[in-house]
Amino acid sequence: MAQGNAAPFRGRLQEEREAAGLTADAVATAAGIDPNWYAHIEAGRVLPTLEEFNRLLPALGGPEGSRLYDIGLLNTIGALGMGAGRPGAGRERTGPQPTDPGHKFDYARFYERRIEIEHMLVSKDEQTWMEREAAPDRAVDVFVNMSCGPQEIPHLMLNTVSVLRALGISFAAAAGPITCCGTYYRNTGQAQAGYRMHDASVARRAAWGATTTVHWCTGCEMTFTEGTKRRELSGGGTPVRDVQLISYLDETLRAMGDKVPWQKPVETRVLVQRLDITRVTTVATDRVVDLLGQVPGVEVLGFVGKDGPEWLCDPQRQKPPTTPEEVRVRRAELTELARSGGADTISFQHFSPARILAPYASDEIAIRHPVSIIAEALGCEHPDRYQAALRSGDPEVALEQLRPNWESWGMSEELARRVAVDLCDPIYAEGPTRCTCGREGGGCAERLVSVDILSGTVDVPAGAAAAATP
Repeated sequence: MAQGNAAPFRGRLQEEREAAGLTADAVATAAGIDPNWYAHIEAGRVLPTLEEFNRLLPALGGPEGSRLYDIGLLNTIGALGMGAGRPGAGRERTGPQPTDPGHKFDYARFYERRIEIEHMLVSKDEQTWMEREAAPDRAVDVFVNMSCGPQEIPHLMLNTVSVLRALGISFAAAAGPITCCGTYYRNTGQAQAGYRMHDASVARRAAWGATTTVHWCTGCEMTFTEGTKRRELSGGGTPVRDVQLISYLDETLRAMGDKVPWQKPVETRVLVQRLDITRVTTVATDRVVDLLGQVPGVEVLGFVGKDGPEWLCDPQRQKPPTTPEEVRVRRAELTELARSGGADTISFQHFSPARILAPYASDEIAIRHPVSIIAEALGCEHPDRYQAALRSGDPEVALEQLRPNWESWGMSEELARRVAVDLCDPIYAEGPTRCTCGREGGGCAERLVSVDILSGTVDVPAGAAAAATP
């Protein structure tokens, strides 16, 4: 896709049509689409629905879907299975796979799993966003769609809330299925269910009176923005503005200027992960540089990713490591890449790297989203418990240290243990967290990694990593 094109949903329909020697009216007629509406689609003002997309393929001579749109827009349409290729290994942690329309995916379990991890890492008293339907109790200026992915790394949601509060924003926030864009349903062949979920989310946020919706996920931003544009072009008005979190924070800080209540400088040197899946992700990535450049003490050194190791260039499609040695190699590669660029921190626009790159963080190289850096500068940061639990690699340590959280939700110990096992893969351990020689506190010679998951701290003594066991 031409990333610089101003049309947010620009694909290659015109190029494919002209290569086939067809007129726009001929393609529209063959696909059963009003010619005026097809003009909007071809110009990139809106995307075709999944049904329209399926009719456009034969009308254009049967090209693969990836020749019409890049993967990010195919995902928004719900057409990842239409010749775009299936996402690579590791995608299963992100969302349902494209599949045949007759396949029954367990959506309840998909969303439930994310909530379980969230409840493991955040106590009931700490949670400040909606997970279930709730009637509006006030009018707000901004509705924050936390999406569903950040539920697995909920310090990002805690930091989002604390930052917006510190900036004096009038807002309400929600996460999970009650604010889902419905893309997952469309990509498993259930287009109508996806549209219903999308429309219900729009109605829900409108009930709060917000004129702006801030989206954590760029996929959500594209899906909801496309829906807003569709309503506008159809004469249905534009009740709300859709904007990605990075852009919103950048605009807000610039508008506030000297009135931003900074508490301290954050002395850090940052490289930003380059992500160019769609025009939307490109814009959001570029805005990370603009946003962090406003934070006192932060020095942004440039981008990283395009020329790095394959697993870093496209983390969404990376093959997960299978051994501690693979993890150590990747951790060393990331450390060297950051060092060579003069950085001590790698940041990013999407929430996925906070999960996917977290295993390769170390005491030398931090993996931090901009919202966490801003929260630190505003004096309201929450600890990254996900990363601390992951680096411990010890489910039993996580189970006990996080007991105050999961017990506050009434989670059984049996379920909490299963979640801890899922959360703490031993291959990511930076070293032993518990004595194995039997002399702990009385002559133990092991170099134990000290982990306090609730405070998000991991202390790795020299030599401890080498002692980590598979």
